[in-house]
Amino acid sequence: DRTGFSASENVVYQTLDEIIKNANSRLIIGTFASQFDRLVSIIKSCETYGKKVVMEGRSIKVNIDIALTAKLIEVKPDTFISANDIGDYPSDKIVILSTGAQGEEFAALMRMATDKHKLITLNERDTLVLSSSVIPGNEIAVQKLKDNIYRRNVKVINYQGSHVHSSGHGNAGDLVWVHQTVKPRFLIPVHGHHYHLKSHMFAAIENGFPRENIIVPDNGTIIDIKNGTEIVQQKVKIP
Repeated sequence: DRTGFSASENVVYQTLDEIIKNANSRLIIGTFASQFDRLVSIIKSCETYGKKVVMEGRSIKVNIDIALTAKLIEVKPDTFISANDIGDYPSDKIVILSTGAQGEEFAALMRMATDKHKLITLNERDTLVLSSSVIPGNEIAVQKLKDNIYRRNVKVINYQGSHVHSSGHGNAGDLVWVHQTVKPRFLIPVHGHHYHLKSHMFAAIENGFPRENIIVPDNGTIIDIKNGTEIVQQKVKIP
């Protein structure tokens, strides 16, 4: 239901690079462990500006360890440090990569936010970057995380005020571009709530896609396209 095009990952890389470059105290970045390219870009920026990287969260550590073992990335020997060694470096030289940006109760970021982390205590000089959007259903957990972070007077940068995250889901402009590039005969929007599917349909119609060749099904619908022209849909009850 968003118009235009989603921000590219390159814009996110540039934004995070500027934040890392200009950080004058400790920086914590919460993101998805599955965003491998983003993790690599953050690590490379840290190396460029002489920052030390602390990985907090098992999934991030596992993914980076696999990449190093498979030689998918090259990292300088002294780039990564343990959380135990944070105190050995100036605060402006520390970047903490953390899991838990969705407010998971036992993830590293929530433990920091609730003073339950054994080695990292947040303070008002810290800056937290939430390099992710809120997954539907996680709103309460993320709000709880943000409230706990703000109770410690930590500065927070998120996707609502800065290009620190790019959605994995296309905006209306992205979807229409796919239609115009692929030139399909039929369109069946999938994924999301019904209003997302209908928003996709309306965007297609506004850009010339024939309404009679679009079907917006509910879960469990069987769609039969006969002879490449006739669309039949029906629901069959599972025995």
